[in-house]
Amino acid sequence: SRMGMPTWFLMIMAASVAIMVIAILITLTWKISAHMFGVGGLIGGAMAVSYFVEQSNPYYMFMGLFIIAGLVGTSRLILRRHTLYQVIAGFLLGFLVSFLFVWGGTVI
Repeated sequence: SRMGMPTWFLMIMAASVAIMVIAILITLTWKISAHMFGVGGLIGGAMAVSYFVEQSNPYYMFMGLFIIAGLVGTSRLILRRHTLYQVIAGFLLGFLVSFLFVWGGTVI
């Protein structure tokens, strides 16, 4: 890349910006979980880097990250800040945006 960094690394930063913009736009009409957007984005980006850049499967790391995601999601539900659908949607959208951005950065 022009900045001297791998494209996939730049795409991690682009995914973070995209996730924030998407979360803001969705929140204008529906209260999606920004906490889960962030956790999903972290896991999606880490998974894409692990599989497509490092060609590894650090399953202990992913087990830990998914446990953290479950704890964060559960806390949002217990505190009654979100519905189950808002928590799931936040996680899935964050995961997909980050995973697809980083994966795209490996094939460009």
